[in-house]
Amino acid sequence: MLMTETKLDAIDKNSWYLDSGCLTHMTRRKDWFICLNEVNHGRIRFADDSCLHVEGSGRVIMKDNDDKE
Repeated sequence: MLMTETKLDAIDKNSWYLDSGCLTHMTRRKDWFICLNEVNHGRIRFADDSCLHVEGSGRVIMKDNDDKE
């Protein structure tokens, strides 16, 4: 998922939100998506009651340090 944060200084732009119990992970890097379905609604609420706005979901190709997918 692509998300936005209202407190931009609170999160590193290159960070991921990973949930090992879920199939959905989040990043702020729109340029990492090879396919993105943008949405105008949606929020993610965390256990500490903070929220992030969803901008879309799609596919990202991950590469290792040797530039292998």
